[in-house]
Amino acid sequence: MENLISISLTDAQWAEAEAAMQTLKKLFDGQLVTLSVKQRKSFAKMGDGSLPFTEKAVDYARRNPEFLPPFVKVEEFEADFKAARMLNALYQSMSQLADQIDDSMLLAGSEAYAAARSYYASVKTAAKARTMGAKTVEADLAARFVRIAKPEDPAPEPTA
Repeated sequence: MENLISISLTDAQWAEAEAAMQTLKKLFDGQLVTLSVKQRKSFAKMGDGSLPFTEKAVDYARRNPEFLPPFVKVEEFEADFKAARMLNALYQSMSQLADQIDDSMLLAGSEAYAAARSYYASVKTAAKARTMGAKTVEADLAARFVRIAKPEDPAPEPTA
């Protein structure tokens, strides 16, 4: 079995990573929102194509406020655009990190589970050979693979 990943952080480094996450959570506390799926679908999205348009519109609105509709406040327009750009940059960085964490978690878990299954197979072999202590370990590990029997389908009733 090839070992494709090996993450080796000290307890202090893990604690530092957790602290960094807590720092980010505290920094944004009360500022971020959570939208429902329905709400997410209802809002226009600013992507790569609309970003330059929005940036130009903000600049024009700042220099030509006479064209602003009365319900649009230029300060709020600028603040929303700035927040969207900054959050997007942060999101891109965090998304890359989250993807790498997810992939690494999958790979580390896969390798650990494969090793566990190999160990279990070895224990089962030892138990069959009546090696002392193996039967107890096998019984404990076997609990993971207990299948719950499905109720059998009743025989179809004959039709007349």
